Amino acid sequence: MQEVYYSFLNLAKALLVSKRQFSYRALNEKSIFHGLQADLQENLPLLDYKIKVFPPQYRLHNNVFAHLYKVITGDKWPFSGGTEISVGDIAGHSQAISSEWQKLYGVEHELLAARSLLRSTSQKIWYEVLVPKSSSDKLIAHTENWGMERIDNAEISDTDKSEWLLALRLPARHLMDGDLVRSPVRVTDQDNDLSKTMQKVIKDALKYLGCFAIPSLDSDPGFPYWIFVPTINIAGEKLKWHPLLSGYLISFALSTILRYQPQILKAGTPNYFIAEGWCSQSSIMVLQYFLMYFTNPPLHIKTV
Repeated sequence: MQEVYYSFLNLAKALLVSKRQFSYRALNEKSIFHGLQADLQENLPLLDYKIKVFPPQYRLHNNVFAHLYKVITGDKWPFSGGTEISVGDIAGHSQAISSEWQKLYGVEHELLAARSLLRSTSQKIWYEVLVPKSSSDKLIAHTENWGMERIDNAEISDTDKSEWLLALRLPARHLMDGDLVRSPVRVTDQDNDLSKTMQKVIKDALKYLGCFAIPSLDSDPGFPYWIFVPTINIAGEKLKWHPLLSGYLISFALSTILRYQPQILKAGTPNYFIAEGWCSQSSIMVLQYFLMYFTNPPLHIKTV
């Protein structure tokens, strides 16, 4: 586990150099610090384990995690001092072992597998997103300024069904078992230029959804979907997030526990089961996301 975290730390440093956050020479200086801290804590559920995250610059140190946050999300780390984050704060934004978090600790899975379609008639254009059943409220709340609305199953027309099923080669049950959310409809301009109107809808989609959307690592090209990542509440602030960041911080927590307090991961306990699941699944996913961010635009590089 310790080797996994330090591998991620080295990848983070390399990524920051490639994105010109640090110079290559700076990596050999003592001014570069990983920017995380975990004090000794009582034998407790893994969800309650706390990590302190320091700002990008603190006491003459350049801190890796806060800079990594900026590279991944595009936003600056907003806190000026050390900020405590518990594993429970970020577990719902983990991707690979979400069912384990839910079954063992009751953590709600925050990430939504989404499919989308740009649709049109001769004079109207709009954007639709298909998300898991009962998840539409979360999507609508995060795009409230766009005015998206959920379409009841009874209101889904035969044309809606056929276009969705043919465009994405979906089985019929996927459309009926999910929630369909529709953007406001744009009518073509006075000159009836459909392409101009289409570009406006695409611009809207990028504006209101782009900051929450990331590629899926296991999406089949013939059956595509992407991941909607809601904001996360940290120390009273709503932050953009990414499952890579959850995985990175959890790997640090597990590495620290294994080194200083291995009794927290006692065999047969939920903590132990989660740690085993994380090492076998999430570590690979974090690695894949790291490799993706070394390319521009991001490319999915498959690993074994």
